Amino acid sequence: MLLAGHEFDVQDWREELPTQFDPAVIEVPDENAPGGIASVLRSSEFDGCSSSAEVRKVASYLVPTLSGLIAVRRKGARPVGPGRTVYEFPADGSVRRHMSIEPQPGEIRLRGSAVLLRHCGERVEEPKPSCTQWLANRVSGDLREALHFYNRADNWFDLFKSLEAVQHHVGGRDKLKEFGFTREELSSLGASPQHVRHYKSTANPPRLLTLEQARDLMRRILEAVLSGL
Repeated sequence: MLLAGHEFDVQDWREELPTQFDPAVIEVPDENAPGGIASVLRSSEFDGCSSSAEVRKVASYLVPTLSGLIAVRRKGARPVGPGRTVYEFPADGSVRRHMSIEPQPGEIRLRGSAVLLRHCGERVEEPKPSCTQWLANRVSGDLREALHFYNRADNWFDLFKSLEAVQHHVGGRDKLKEFGFTREELSSLGASPQHVRHYKSTANPPRLLTLEQARDLMRRILEAVLSGL
């Protein structure tokens, strides 16, 4: 299924999820895709799906999780999301495209180079998990939600939600100090969104962070928590 994202960000996916891994991003000839080539996510997660609707349901949590992980691993990476086409690969070697006519939320920078994914029929012998997928297999609950919020955190609201979710995961903000972060850093990250978002806010961060600074600190926090899995 066509992934939605800027070509540079889809390239990050191709590098993080090369063809020898599961999942992997593969290139499929498609005259309707930019340049005649579609970047398609292949994953064993879709093997049990019997319809394109089921593929989209699995993708609705798998793609944001992978996108969040890649954003943590690669500073500056932007969201890649599900597109409207599911690709099916029957045993006869053909390629079938299943289009969705439903409007799908996506990134405004969409150029059509990103797609969603399906793998049917074709088998990959003993695929190894990539580092990104190894982490994705261990991410669930609050930590998965933290990645989902971070994936779209180009705003203070989602960034603060990401912080709240990771705090729930570790058992409170003070627990994050065990990952090497200072009280001042954590207080600044927690109070800066409130200071910015509210008129006459009473939140006084030790250091007022810009959104870019806060996002980078949040990325490092997620990276540290993930490294402990």
